[in-house]
Order: sequence, then C-alpha cells, then structure tokens
Amino acid sequence: MSSDGGRVDLRKNKRTQTRQEGRIFLKRGTVVHCMVTDLSQAGAKLTLTKSQHLPETFDLVILGSDFRTIPCDLRWQKGNVAGVAFRSRNGADQLLT
Repeated sequence: MSSDGGRVDLRKNKRTQTRQEGRIFLKRGTVVHCMVTDLSQAGAKLTLTKSQHLPETFDLVILGSDFRTIPCDLRWQKGNVAGVAFRSRNGADQLLT
C-alpha cells in the first residue's frame, strides 16, 4: 500500500483505459463476446457479456484493430471479468499506437 492508503500498482507496463469490443475464440468454434476495458503491451482486462469459464489459452480479436488475432493466456478470472497476458508483445504494439 502507498502512504495515502491506496494500492500500489506494481505492473511493469502502463495500462490504458479503453472500451473496445472484442471476441474470444475458443476451440470447437465457440465465440465469446467481450469488452476490452484496459490494455497494455503485456495484456488486457476483459469484461464478458455473460459469465463463462475461460480456458487457460485462447485467441482474442479486438474489433477495430484490423481484426488481428492475439494469442492470450488467462491470468485470472472473477465472474465475468478476466485478466489476460498476451503471449507475444507483437500482438499489442500496434493496438496502443
């Protein structure tokens, strides 16, 4: 905690607040709609339109980003909110510029 009582953010990459539609592509052709609510070069925070258990790995497409597929690893999930890490920095570099 910081001296003012707030939490200290220890993340290595700066996060950018956003509100972009996304699609999570699971095996067997299942597509899960989501909203990307923050984004960094290393990962993102996703809000699913309905609560659904996500697998450890999946592909994410952020609409409006040339529909680039970004391979992701699930880091945490609480209900319909999830944190993901991008498996490659190359996937996110152009999203933040």
